[in-house]
Amino acid sequence: MKAYYEKRSYPPELPLRIYRHERNSFSFHAHWHPDVELVLVREGTLRFGINREIQTLQKGEVAVCCSGDIHFYDSVDKNSTIDILIFQPSLIGCHGNWPQHLRFDHSFITGSMLREQGLPLSLLDGIRDIFQDVHREMAERKPYYSMFVTGKMLELCGLFQRTLPASPLDPRQENKRITGLKTMQDIIQYLEEHYREALTLPETAAHFNMSEFHFCRLFQSLVGTNFKDYLNAIRADAAEELILSGGQSITTVAMECGFNNIRTFNRVFKAVKGYTPSSLRA
Repeated sequence: MKAYYEKRSYPPELPLRIYRHERNSFSFHAHWHPDVELVLVREGTLRFGINREIQTLQKGEVAVCCSGDIHFYDSVDKNSTIDILIFQPSLIGCHGNWPQHLRFDHSFITGSMLREQGLPLSLLDGIRDIFQDVHREMAERKPYYSMFVTGKMLELCGLFQRTLPASPLDPRQENKRITGLKTMQDIIQYLEEHYREALTLPETAAHFNMSEFHFCRLFQSLVGTNFKDYLNAIRADAAEELILSGGQSITTVAMECGFNNIRTFNRVFKAVKGYTPSSLRA
């Protein structure tokens, strides 16, 4: 799991990347970036949160993360396979966020949503086919592949904007939404930078001039977990990286990652990762 503002690098000829994850389990804690992120579930199921909306996606269903959306996900099925397609809005001619001047009414393209909206289920097949075409072009990199990929992304985003229910942006509501997201983005960044310290919920809420009640409600609604579990996940991730580097003792790693004793570290690490710290060096 990672928790951060993510700044991604791209090849010079094409600001796009596509990844296929085929693992027994995987998860990404809440993160955000100015890029657009589209996720297709190829096999299994995936629990996905975007801003305050959480869904469990089934095979063939899609999540649409627009610029700046806070999102997290984890596999529910132990044999899940997902495609993650990330690109800069400039790829399709947007010089700011995508989509421009509107927001989709739903962040998830699911079978139930399509039926409720009277839209054909074949829409999911068309999206899957475009994902497959982009994946193949990016893997083979034949001459002029970047033109083919750009064309496919224009087709995909045009399909979304032509088909999916959307609402024009209300400036006042949008400003309120952006303010809430910006606050949460600042909190995520703060925890990523200070997880080594003895952070507490009251002190962190006070740092952002919020009551504990308001802080917890905002945190849970946008991140999908509570403050303590989220902080523990960040610390466990950092500890795993240090242990695998092999340069320090496990006790030293625990202290450097914000744990005050080795017993707590072992317990938390096992709860987050599903295996013990020492097993990484077995």
